[in-house]
Amino acid sequence: MTTFSIHVGAHKTATTYLQSRLQQGSAHLRTQNILFEPMPKFRARFTRHLWRAFRKVPEAPTPQDLQAAFGFYLRQAEGHFVASDENLVGTCNLSGRVYADSKARFEFLKACLPGSPDVVVLTVREYAGWLASYYSESIRWQPFVSFDTYKRRLKLDDGLWVRVVEALVETFGAGTVKVMRYETLQDRLPALLSTLCGAPIDETKLPESDDRREGLSAAAIEAVGKIADLSDAHIASSAIDAAMKRFPRSPEFPAFAPWSAEEIHRLKALYADHMSDIGRRHPGIFI
Repeated sequence: MTTFSIHVGAHKTATTYLQSRLQQGSAHLRTQNILFEPMPKFRARFTRHLWRAFRKVPEAPTPQDLQAAFGFYLRQAEGHFVASDENLVGTCNLSGRVYADSKARFEFLKACLPGSPDVVVLTVREYAGWLASYYSESIRWQPFVSFDTYKRRLKLDDGLWVRVVEALVETFGAGTVKVMRYETLQDRLPALLSTLCGAPIDETKLPESDDRREGLSAAAIEAVGKIADLSDAHIASSAIDAAMKRFPRSPEFPAFAPWSAEEIHRLKALYADHMSDIGRRHPGIFI
């Protein structure tokens, strides 16, 4: 019987790097009866239609249609299927309450699966660096707002990672959910891979990858803001890509880092509190 696991994200937590390692090592994984579908193909077949159905857009597929779409991979796999798409946790936006509807999304995802996953993995990240990167990604898809405006919208007092983890646990069960901390990913990568693949994995068989989707430089963010001033806030992705090429992250153009030292200290303390809270509620949940 084919089993499966799901890596639901989150955004900007080395998902592109992980997916690239799994893709480049897919031939080795198949020798162990483990199937991994490259994220763009999986998104095109499943995730994009999942959220069309969630939003009830006209002619959206039914949960039964989506079960069949996911079941396609289970029929292809001979042992275990690994699904990974950061959009499964939600989409990037600048509303201020990050992943606000995660519980409803996870419940809908569960209804669209042809069975129960062995494990569901969420990767979390310290707030200061993560929110800067998350903002950089969000402006690709949302009407532009300055980071100062976004910061005023942010609602971190609702727990954020605690809230998202609780939504996962309530939906899939405490024994199914695992959490990976971005800060420990390099040291714990073999454990993460083994957790997702349902078997011990030799990471040296998965070629190292330079494929990373980095956040923007401070200069690129400034350039995008100037473009928005001239274009009524709706910015084409090509314009953002052009700003990235002109001001690539480098010693000359440092990464976007919008927080003061005092804010960084506060956000790190908040993250530590949230990780402790998650650990107390769910012993053994961390990979």
